[in-house]
Amino acid sequence: MLILIIGIPITALFLLSVRGIALIEGRIVEAMLGVRMPRKSLFVSRELGWLEKLKSLFTESLTWKALAYMFIHLPLGIIYFTVSLSLFSVSVASIVSPFIRLVLGLPIWEIDHGGDDVSAWWLPMIFIAGCVLLALTLHLAKFVGRIRGQYAKAMLVRK
Repeated sequence: MLILIIGIPITALFLLSVRGIALIEGRIVEAMLGVRMPRKSLFVSRELGWLEKLKSLFTESLTWKALAYMFIHLPLGIIYFTVSLSLFSVSVASIVSPFIRLVLGLPIWEIDHGGDDVSAWWLPMIFIAGCVLLALTLHLAKFVGRIRGQYAKAMLVRK
């Protein structure tokens, strides 16, 4: 009996919070990515009693799609963060390293403490490669944002 007294209300509160977080996620997607999401969706009809509302919370596909969206978005968010941070840091390091070499005289690479192995004519190419990589990183972020917005709209909008 203890499982029924504690388990079902906690599960219902969890699913209700999933629906609320999905609504907030829809607002964030709309504000940050520019994807038009529908306005505040009514969770259930106002005429239903609390038992029917609870039943509809468990049986509506939007609840389970929002839960699946959150579970899928965790590894995707880790991948987005790792790839974008890596590409951004490599591009900024490539842009800044020729200036550090010229101004401070510090080597870009050091192999066996024998000094710099990059000749001076490579410095402009490293700078240009860093600028191109930075632009490509920003275009990749825009593309991923567009795809993520479509994915969020497919998973968080009631059809």
